[in-house]
Order: sequence, then C-alpha cells, then structure tokens
Amino acid sequence: MDGIKVVDCAAATLVHDSLGGSSGPNPFIGLLPFLNVFAKIGQDVSPNSTFLRSVSAILRDTSEIDTSLTIALGTLQLVKDMVDEPVNRLTSDKHQCPLCTQMGNTLSQTIQLVSNGVAKQLANTRKIVDRELNNVTSLNRLGSSVNSSIKPVETVKKGISSMFKPFVTSAGVNDAFNSLGGTEGNNSVLRPIILALVLLALFIIFCGCISSGCCLCKEKKNK
Repeated sequence: MDGIKVVDCAAATLVHDSLGGSSGPNPFIGLLPFLNVFAKIGQDVSPNSTFLRSVSAILRDTSEIDTSLTIALGTLQLVKDMVDEPVNRLTSDKHQCPLCTQMGNTLSQTIQLVSNGVAKQLANTRKIVDRELNNVTSLNRLGSSVNSSIKPVETVKKGISSMFKPFVTSAGVNDAFNSLGGTEGNNSVLRPIILALVLLALFIIFCGCISSGCCLCKEKKNK
C-alpha cells in the first residue's frame, strides 16, 4: 500500500512539473505554458488578427517618418546644391566665398548621417513590416510553421497524460486497487505471495546453514 502511494505521489509530481512547469533550482516553463505561448503566436500572425491590426495602426501613426525624412533630405540637398554652384561661391568682387565651401562640406556630412541614421532605419523597417503584413501567403506560411513546430510537443504532452493517467486520477488508482483485490488485511491477494517469498527465503537460509554445517563436519573429520 505504501509503495503504491509513493509511486502515485512521484507520478503526480512528474506530471505536474512536466505539464505545468517548475520554479525550483532548475526552472522549467512546462509543456502547457509552452503550447499556450505558441498557440498565441499562431493566432497573432493569422491574417486580420488583433495583433496585426494593432501593428497596422502603428504603421499608420508613424507614416510621417517617411515624409519628414524625404523633406529633410530634399531640403539639405537643395541647400548643398545652392552653395556648390560656382556662381554662388564667388563674391561680387570675384573673391571666393569660404563660407560656401565650409557649408558644402558640412552639408555633405549631414546628408550622409541623415541617410544612414535612425530615421532612415525606421523608414526601411516600416516598409518591410508593411510589405509582410500585406503578404497573406507569407503570413499563412508563418502560421503553418508555428503550428507544425508544436505538434511534437503536443504528442509528448498526450503521451505523458495517457501514460500516467492511472496514477494521477482517483479513478485510475481505485481501479488498480480493485484489480488487486486490496493490498491490506487477511484477504489481500498479495498476502500469500509475500508469505511464499518469505518461506522461500527461509528455506534458502536453512539450506545454506545445513551446507555450511556439513562442510565444517567434513573438515574436522579430515583433520
């Protein structure tokens, strides 16, 4: 009876930690939370999902990034073209304008920084995200990949549940007790088995003692 209780407790702990996770020294997320996370990802990447609609709203709200970047680069380039004109680099008395030369170099560096800066990267990211959001085939392929990747985990979860179901459900434990006809009392089916094993062990010990005595007697006679 105690052995079955120990097995039952160990099986319940294993199922709990495997499916629900553990926060001990070696934390484990658990199969069920893992499946829930991936199921949520699969729902989020499905076309017209709440998550994708929120992303689309963010893209609409940040559309001014592209406009501002285009205006800024265009304005800087126009000013640079103006100061780079040979006519504008000469003063009325045919002397060279040092300010125009300095401004041209500075504007070139500024245009380079803006072209490769954060605003440009954000604009490129917006274009990529917007293109992928409008690609239904790509979204379906991503959702299928997520769903197929969790199938092995679902198989393991079902295997653990079915394997340890008799140990972690009251019906399963009661069925085990009933099939054995009880494990305590004089009517236990285990009682005659245990008695037989005890008698066999006593018989082996008795035979060993007899053999040892015979060997000792034989040695004394030989001496």
